[in-house]
Amino acid sequence: MMTTEDNDDKQYKTILIIGAGPGGLCLAHSLLKHNEEKGQKFKVEVFERDSSPTDRWQGYHITLQPTGVRSLLNCTPKSLHSKLQEIAIPDPIKKLEDNTFSIVDQYGKLLFAPPNLQTKNIFEFSEIKDEPTTPVISYRDRIRDVLLEGIDVTWGKKCIGYEEVEQGVWALFEDGTKEFGEILVGCDGIHSNIRKQKLPNLKINNLGLTIVAADIAPTKKQIDRLFSISGGSLCKLLLGTKGDVIMYQMRYLPIQSKTNISNKDDDYTHYRLTITYSYNSLPEDEVDKLTYRDDESPESRFPNEEEPKDIINNVKEKLREYRPNNELTDLIIELWSLVPITDDSTIYYPFNTYHKPRRRPLRVIDPCSIEKWPTTRVTLLGDSIHAMSPWPGLGTNIAMKDAYELSQSLFKWSEEENEVAGNVDWRSCIERYEKEMRLYGSEATLISINETLKLHVRYNSKFGVFIRNITYKIQHIISKLVYLFKKVKKT
Repeated sequence: MMTTEDNDDKQYKTILIIGAGPGGLCLAHSLLKHNEEKGQKFKVEVFERDSSPTDRWQGYHITLQPTGVRSLLNCTPKSLHSKLQEIAIPDPIKKLEDNTFSIVDQYGKLLFAPPNLQTKNIFEFSEIKDEPTTPVISYRDRIRDVLLEGIDVTWGKKCIGYEEVEQGVWALFEDGTKEFGEILVGCDGIHSNIRKQKLPNLKINNLGLTIVAADIAPTKKQIDRLFSISGGSLCKLLLGTKGDVIMYQMRYLPIQSKTNISNKDDDYTHYRLTITYSYNSLPEDEVDKLTYRDDESPESRFPNEEEPKDIINNVKEKLREYRPNNELTDLIIELWSLVPITDDSTIYYPFNTYHKPRRRPLRVIDPCSIEKWPTTRVTLLGDSIHAMSPWPGLGTNIAMKDAYELSQSLFKWSEEENEVAGNVDWRSCIERYEKEMRLYGSEATLISINETLKLHVRYNSKFGVFIRNITYKIQHIISKLVYLFKKVKKT
């Protein structure tokens, strides 16, 4: 264990990173990349509560925006870029993966799809700026696997708090140990112990929605049926009329069969698909009551002990109750039947780590819900400071942007630059980062709230549904016209 005395004589600054998710690992890579390019300046220590990289399921399909991909590439060394391209964010398959995102009604009829600005790979995609575009579908767990390369993570270390001293900060762990550094960065998610200590008054908003998500492995025949009914988008929102939404995300890339069957028949070709269902679980007049301080967080209405079979059956019951009796509803229920309910399930499941399905309330955190906080040696990144609804697909993108912005600010912190630029110390670096992060993090959080609530409106009449559908269709036409106008103007 490092002591403050040991720290006084060293020429580098120790950055303690709590959490080995995409945000924390991007920050670690960016700091180490700077060491390689500019000479050693930072010692990076990463701590993760999980006992190993495969201890817990590490995420579903996610949507990436140009900002997120740009931050990811800027943070990581070029030696990882080819692996990110090949393993985590493969190039789109021509003709099969041209249409990435769309919104349809409960019958599968198209309501809205943004313009498709096609790119060949993530490098071309990352260069897009101020253009309407569809997102790239990726795999959160594979991004994390690639990002773990070259990072020395200390596993099985749950951080329960910290203690600031004049020279730095101590990270305190559940096992009774502690580690010292100049800066502590909490990247430990929505339930962050770092945030709870630093910002106990920060407001958490429960949106009054319940969400269930799972990864499944449907056959090619099932995927073909799904696409024939609702269109071929890789990320699709299927809107209901009772305040419920279905989302699925996938890549048209077959996955390896554990049974090693060589038969190329469609029954043996499987695809990885993330399916999500969310619905209104509270009356509208009760939602406002579910804004509470972090230090007053109520217990979840859905305990971890819920049986997976009961959760999946509940989803199916709601689909039968809320959705019309048609082929699309039957197929969605069929897909939910593919969710494994035990870790030794006989249902085809190609993933190494079993992920138990859970119901959970949908919560968000807006960093601007409290006044600006004092700048200290402890700062936050990603979901720990601006947790978002998954529906707009912004969370991981903003976490990686945080990592890039924080690292860029920390680069200005050195004795040499202090002499030249004047007073570029740790405090000014953290203050600069937090000032910018509060603004763009809050903006993204509010977008996620507004979009999520708009998608989950309950309609009591066919006229309300008609107005919703017409509004989306008009937005669809306008977005296409604007895109074509800009394209013509450029030529």
